Amino acid sequence: MNAKFYYTNGTTTTTYPSSDTLFYIEEYKQPEKTLYSYPGDDIFYDLDSTCINLYDLFRDKIFSSSDEYYHFLDFLPQGITRAGLDSDFDLPKDIFAKYFTESLPNLYPPEFLTNPELNIVINKLDNNKFRYAYLTDCQSMISTLQELIWSSQNSFIAFYKYLSEVPVRYDFKNIYCDISPEGRIVFNMSSNLIIALYSIFDILTKICFELEHLKDCSTAYPKLASSKKLFGDKKELKCIDFEGTIFEKTNEVNIISSLRNELIHNATWEMNPKIFISIENKHLIEKFIFMPDFDDDGYLITYKNRKRFFSNGKKLNEELPSLYMTTIELIHNTISKINIIYRETENQ
Repeated sequence: MNAKFYYTNGTTTTTYPSSDTLFYIEEYKQPEKTLYSYPGDDIFYDLDSTCINLYDLFRDKIFSSSDEYYHFLDFLPQGITRAGLDSDFDLPKDIFAKYFTESLPNLYPPEFLTNPELNIVINKLDNNKFRYAYLTDCQSMISTLQELIWSSQNSFIAFYKYLSEVPVRYDFKNIYCDISPEGRIVFNMSSNLIIALYSIFDILTKICFELEHLKDCSTAYPKLASSKKLFGDKKELKCIDFEGTIFEKTNEVNIISSLRNELIHNATWEMNPKIFISIENKHLIEKFIFMPDFDDDGYLITYKNRKRFFSNGKKLNEELPSLYMTTIELIHNTISKINIIYRETENQ
């Protein structure tokens, strides 16, 4: 058996967990890749399909029909949909700008225009180039959303992998603190996870705002209406029902928001990030990280300059599976609502 199981207490085993084990991550090594699974992770497959529906939603909002979108797509210059977005497409800004400051027929070699059918295609593309460019910008937000979702999952898994790899001093007794490069990586993974989740909140806010304020792109290449919008601007959204989404004030969303703001603007997880390790009779009992104190609404308990109290004894590694999976479910609910509500809603 090539499987390894990671427990929330920082220990591992190669035997299958008992039925009363609440959470574990299974690592299965194959010759060509390593797979990971854990309870509830099937939601990510459904999440991916709901994200794909968002691509179609924007397409149907910006083009009059899918036929109009696909009819000339194969003839569209790649620069319109790739320049400024992909590192493997090195078209400079000045040439990219010419797509929109000049007519497309002027950018093609003269011999192209001697073909009547091709000439018609190029002129049709010229009429729709602004739509293609604007649609690509809208859909790039969905690509970012998908990347952030997978990034959050990678950080979540890596948190428990690296926690299990923090070195143990078996000559110690009871509980001791570890401050080490390996421990710092664990904290980095938790920080990356929190930041990725909050970035998803930002992107979903942008997507909703853009759908409510779609730009006229018939004669010019517009800037995104949502370019300066962030999660804090969710109050400006008019169409989506907040219940059951990331926009509703829930304990989980508030915890993610509070931790992210503290990590980004003020400090690391704690002044000296440390892993606690419990040893009994030279046997590893657990590794854990204390979670800061939160009030009943999910906000950090503070006093003047101090925002990281650790009196509740809650352990991040024990709380994280529920916090993460509940947040992922809220993200899934949000995307599902966007696909339904904004397909039925006229542009604002």
